[in-house]
Amino acid sequence: RDLFFNVPARRKFLKTERTEFGHIDQFLRRIALAHPAVAFVLAHNGRIVFDLPPALDAEQCRQRVAAALGEGFMENAMPVEQASSGMHLSGWVAHPSFSRSSTDQQLFYVNGRMVRDRVIAHAVRRAFADVLHYSRHPAFVLSLTLNPADVDVNVHPAKTEVRFRQAGMVHDFLFSTLSRLLAQSNPISSAALTFASEKSAFGPETPAPTQTAATRQYPLSLPIHRPPVRDAARSYEALLQSASLAHGDSKVTPVDNGAAVAEAGKPSLGHALAHVHGVYIIAQNEAGLVIVDAHAAAERITYEKLKAAWAGARIPRQPLLLPVTVSLSEPEADLAETWLEVFETLGIVIDRVGPTQLKVRELPAPLRHADVNQLVMDMLDELAQYGHTEVIERQINKLLSRMACHSSIRANRRLQREEMEALLRDIEATERSGQCNHGRPTWTQLSIQDLDRLFMRGK
Repeated sequence: RDLFFNVPARRKFLKTERTEFGHIDQFLRRIALAHPAVAFVLAHNGRIVFDLPPALDAEQCRQRVAAALGEGFMENAMPVEQASSGMHLSGWVAHPSFSRSSTDQQLFYVNGRMVRDRVIAHAVRRAFADVLHYSRHPAFVLSLTLNPADVDVNVHPAKTEVRFRQAGMVHDFLFSTLSRLLAQSNPISSAALTFASEKSAFGPETPAPTQTAATRQYPLSLPIHRPPVRDAARSYEALLQSASLAHGDSKVTPVDNGAAVAEAGKPSLGHALAHVHGVYIIAQNEAGLVIVDAHAAAERITYEKLKAAWAGARIPRQPLLLPVTVSLSEPEADLAETWLEVFETLGIVIDRVGPTQLKVRELPAPLRHADVNQLVMDMLDELAQYGHTEVIERQINKLLSRMACHSSIRANRRLQREEMEALLRDIEATERSGQCNHGRPTWTQLSIQDLDRLFMRGK
């Protein structure tokens, strides 16, 4: 029977057969990820497009995700499993080096239903902010389970949007879980020495990422090792201390990679062999060769130390010689008045001087030259949506990132062996050391097998 015999207008709005089938394919793959215990078969013009058997254990679930998102995703995926306050989050998050040019591989399920929500998007974006370039997007498939009474699904005709009863709690749970995962994760391995273009399981190919050829990296198979090289690396330490916050006041939490105890004298990134063109450090470890971008690595290390030092200090306030008047709507001014203590905690002293006016009298010292109107408006927007704001933190982190960039090792500056060794040890001990502040990779691994393939050994 003709599917559109009674609604010809619907048929008029259909695209080509290929496009409409692509939508069907995408829809079924997403449903298949939400219901792993159900078998799915898709046929088109007599040809089986995919046949997904029930996934009843962890390995079968992994195979189903690989079938839906591609093996490339699973090769770069980090498993997530976390529960708190009646919420349970599970799934996979791709390493930052597997970033995308679009959001086509961002799948989030709430109680088995795929949704797109601003609170979720903001939490994920904030978690990846320090490890991903602003023009790139993370890839993930995550499932959040919580009490159905805590989420309203009847806010969109297609049921693709939800409203959480306690949006702030959900946001903080997602952000903290993903932040810990990214901070403690090791770089992901890849034997590929050339790029494959980004090919989505849900659509046509997109342009390849604008990164260097071997951006994905090998996991640190050995735990953190700190040989006594710091005394000999005084010039490198001086670079870290050149920023306005003293290095001695900061401590960076070592990466907990959960590896087995390694043999003494065999650090994860090995030992330095050479400094090539004043840019790259070549090191040898148990797996093969490690190539490090010295500036990018030093930039991340300095940035993390500056953040740690800043986090342990009280935000200094700078009184304004001429207080700034901010004009708002009356509801916005009412909202600001209810959050005055939060503003003051973040270093902003505000008085309400009229039904629609605020007077800003003090600012955080590092932001004394900021656009006050925009700063206050951005903070109010986040407070209204999420119940808290990271505007001040983001602005200060931008300043710290800029300081780290300018105070780190510069290209074409020759490093002594002791300096290179100190940098390698710091990479092993620093959170998020796989990417610099701008999302570029800081180091990559070439295994013995990679080198053999380069020279066609064994063929």
